[in-house]
Amino acid sequence: MHFVNEQLDGGPIIAQSRIEVRAADSEPGLRARIHALEHHCYPQVVGWFAAGRLELRDDGVFLDQDRLPACGIELPPPAGP
Repeated sequence: MHFVNEQLDGGPIIAQSRIEVRAADSEPGLRARIHALEHHCYPQVVGWFAAGRLELRDDGVFLDQDRLPACGIELPPPAGP
C-alpha cells in the first residue's frame, strides 16, 4: 500500500506484505490469494490514517511520529491456509 501521486504506483510506500508463490499456483489462484492479502492489509492502513497515526510529510511517511523506511513496513499475512 502506498500514498497516491501523479504516477501509477509511484507514491511513497506505507506497507507491504509477502506471499509465497507456489509451483502449483495458477494465475487465478495466485490472484485470489493476493486479493485476500490486500483485503487484510487495507483496513489496517486506512485505520491508521483515519486515526491520525499515519501521515505523509515532505521528508517521508510517518506512523506514530516515527519515519518509516522507504520500503514501508512489512505486515504479516492473515492466518489461514
